[in-house]
Amino acid sequence: MSHIPTLLQQALKHHQQAQFHLAEDLYRQVLKLDARQFDAWHLLGVIAQQKSDHESAVQLFGKALSIDANQAKLHCHLGSSLQALGRTNEALACYERALALQSDYAMAWNNRGNALRSVGQLAAALDSFDHALKYNNQTPGTWINRGLCLQESDQDELAILDFKQTLTLAPHNTDALFALGVSLQKLGQVHAALDSYTQALKSNTLQRKPYASLHINRSMMLNKLGQHAEALLSLNLALEATPESIKVWQQLGHTHKHAGDDKAALHAYRQALDFCLRDQNAEQAAQLRYFIASLEQNHIPAAAPAQYVKELFDQYASHFDQHLHQQLAYQVPQLIWQALQTTGCTQTQRNTLDLGCGTGLCASFLRPISQSLIGVDLSPKMLAQADKLGAYNALVCDEILHYLSTAPDTNFELIVAADVLVYLGALEELFERVQTHLQNDGIFAFSVEESLQENVRLNLNQRYAHSAAYLRQLAQRTHFEVLSLERHSGRQEAADAVISLIVVLRKCGDSTSKA
Repeated sequence: MSHIPTLLQQALKHHQQAQFHLAEDLYRQVLKLDARQFDAWHLLGVIAQQKSDHESAVQLFGKALSIDANQAKLHCHLGSSLQALGRTNEALACYERALALQSDYAMAWNNRGNALRSVGQLAAALDSFDHALKYNNQTPGTWINRGLCLQESDQDELAILDFKQTLTLAPHNTDALFALGVSLQKLGQVHAALDSYTQALKSNTLQRKPYASLHINRSMMLNKLGQHAEALLSLNLALEATPESIKVWQQLGHTHKHAGDDKAALHAYRQALDFCLRDQNAEQAAQLRYFIASLEQNHIPAAAPAQYVKELFDQYASHFDQHLHQQLAYQVPQLIWQALQTTGCTQTQRNTLDLGCGTGLCASFLRPISQSLIGVDLSPKMLAQADKLGAYNALVCDEILHYLSTAPDTNFELIVAADVLVYLGALEELFERVQTHLQNDGIFAFSVEESLQENVRLNLNQRYAHSAAYLRQLAQRTHFEVLSLERHSGRQEAADAVISLIVVLRKCGDSTSKA
């Protein structure tokens, strides 16, 4: 027994030097002398955890726990391995026990925050990180963990402060530089995000997957700045690290398209699609077929994939309004309002449905004329922005055709769809569904982008365009009267005006059309 302290001291020295094999041998020698030696079982568990053998770690921590259940550090370590195994509820229970034993245990508060964040309990996680920082504000990992939680809560301005604090403590922390870039990107701060990603890539400790993700994000920023050649260089480096990455090949396709090389874009999209089909990733495959169709003009899908639309607008939500007005000179909501005024369709106290409401850009003119105003959108983050307006009686997260086909036959007097039909090809089903939900003489006001030839066209910008003749024919078939159909510049794209058709229809009073 007298040898045990010496053996533990020697084992700990090897352990601290990451000489795990030597440390394990010595810990097991201790256990041969005393099978109930707490530190030996505990530290064997720590080695297993450090080697990512969490199943063994849980068993070893369990041995230590049977000897002494009053050690906060043991409960915290056990919780960490349980969390790594996806046993989050058990992990949380361990952290609670650790904190009951030691209320100022910063690591337990931090780990508890990570567990709560993993199950989407972001407010509780933030509170846990606050406690961790109260007891120890010198650990970079806690600052970055709280920053990531703030980022997921769309509190990116606050997240940026935490990432910068991380970098104050650890100036070359790659995770903090990457996360800082993401928040700056979400806020539309392109140059700053690009700088952050570039700094992160200077690390020589990056694993292949985050290395590729950094290059993807960096290429997005370079594309926004028109630096397509540099973006392609970045993506080719990512391909060297992850040659079968669907995300890298897809972003390579986007970048070639931005650079005007449609042939190379098609090749990249097809490569990504091949890997999708191999991995049986149907959702991603649908998006890639959509991108390919926009270039080939063959096998045009009936609509943009719902997941594509959701992801597209989720990433824009925090700076969507600013982006539209400052970069795209966006006019569609105002043009629809002018058309409603011109046609005398602005009577107050209407029951109104705002399809594809987004951040609520139409609410400023719909709310004053509406007794009830319901907004429907596919993007939860866009709806969160709309909710801040306090203008809607209800906001529903749903795809618009699904909503119209499953919602009760509410008798709306006004249905508006501003800049949302650009993600639908054939509009027959939409018109029929709208008919079902409108009162007689109810108004359907919407915008499309103009197609000068085909009835329906999927453009290179991955938005559908529709012809005026098609809309008139469809209105007649589905018993709508065309009150107004006019051409306007709805927005700009690469300094060129994009022509929109602003349409106001009235449901004919004798219509019997049903979906």
